[in-house]
Amino acid sequence: EHYKEKQDGTYELVETENLTGITGQEVTAVAKEYTGFTEDTENEGRVAEGTKTGDGSLVLKLFYKRNEYKLNGYTLNNPDIVSKIDKNYDEKSFIYGMKLKKDGSFMGYSKVLSESEIDEFIEIVSNNIDKMIEALNNCEFDINPKKIKNKNIGCEYCSFKDICYVNNSNIVELESEDENDDTE
Repeated sequence: EHYKEKQDGTYELVETENLTGITGQEVTAVAKEYTGFTEDTENEGRVAEGTKTGDGSLVLKLFYKRNEYKLNGYTLNNPDIVSKIDKNYDEKSFIYGMKLKKDGSFMGYSKVLSESEIDEFIEIVSNNIDKMIEALNNCEFDINPKKIKNKNIGCEYCSFKDICYVNNSNIVELESEDENDDTE
């Protein structure tokens, strides 16, 4: 039996395998791959191995806990919406870097944006995507890697860096978020 952790921390049976074997034979359960889950080897209900019985009473049980992720980015400046995503966001349980002041507003270091700021970013991204599509349709493949804080991030993971003809005049210097930071 394979059990996956639910949102409330309890486990539910998601898959059962009925396997056969020889009575008296030692058997070991094989963990499955479930996206977003990892086998919980510390679970008290885990039965990963046992001896095959003639009456079929041996039941192996594996448990899979949810993977925990931390969001590290920007979100809407609305505590009600943020709390629907992460009820304990002020404790950095899921969304990192957010805390409320006593008056209910976010602290100055919280990574929050107003709706108009988010709309502005969406418009910028949409325009950039349109420009990229147009460039691809016109067979324009400019070499213009990006550099932040004197680090050439554009070429760092490129598979073609060994045969690329990039030179210093092609590199685009970007401001890092830290240089543009005006938090309170």
